[in-house]
Amino acid sequence: MAFTHPVTVVTPVRDTPIPVFQRAFASLKSQSFGFEKIQWVIVFHHCSSVYKDEVSSLLDGYPNITLAAEERAESVLSDARNRTLDLAEGKWLFFLDSDDELKADVISEVVGHMEASDADTGIFGAEIDYNGFRVTSLPDAGAEEAVVLSGGDERIGKGLCEYGLYLWTRCYRRQFLAENGIRFRPHIDFGEDLTFNIDATAAAGKVLILPGLSGYTHYLTGGMGTRYAERIGAGEGTRLSGKFIADYAHLLDEQYEAGK
Repeated sequence: MAFTHPVTVVTPVRDTPIPVFQRAFASLKSQSFGFEKIQWVIVFHHCSSVYKDEVSSLLDGYPNITLAAEERAESVLSDARNRTLDLAEGKWLFFLDSDDELKADVISEVVGHMEASDADTGIFGAEIDYNGFRVTSLPDAGAEEAVVLSGGDERIGKGLCEYGLYLWTRCYRRQFLAENGIRFRPHIDFGEDLTFNIDATAAAGKVLILPGLSGYTHYLTGGMGTRYAERIGAGEGTRLSGKFIADYAHLLDEQYEAGK
């Protein structure tokens, strides 16, 4: 099957400051894979009309950019993310937060490995930037080179901590998600990435691990992410550990209780 845009990058947006949004945009335009081969799906979530007009003007003239909105009063982040999935057309699917950036070669490198391995999902690393201090989180599959694990391999379950549960360090075969009905669970406004990745990993026939590739920069500027960075000690190089995930889960529990 031929794809006009073999890769889709999906991004929900909540009034992200324009200069910050432009950073994410610039990172896509600089992809060595070729920006013209990327469909960028942007869903405005509870954004002002003025903001939507400003972003639409900024992106005007790019035929590979798809804009939509999720404005139902009761909708939450998981609903906006599902809207991006509905509009995705590419063979391979990446996630990009509107205040982050993808490194220039990451899509090209990950897609090359995905094509060669025929994996359903690929996992790579990221840098987490907390006010200029960076934590490098890399997946660990017990090897330095790319590793492909078959569904049911006990290392998949045991290694979830090391592989990470971030949306933005994953590439998915879009057909795999559609055939298995994998979507974001409705009505979840935080931690929706963990449940999505767990559901997808459990259904995957092949999981590709790229232990040496850090391809994403995630910027923390406040809220729960800042509290998380402070708790784990930003600025210290680390691999994800059981404690790392446990601390994150504890923060999610706190957020859930506070939101009741």
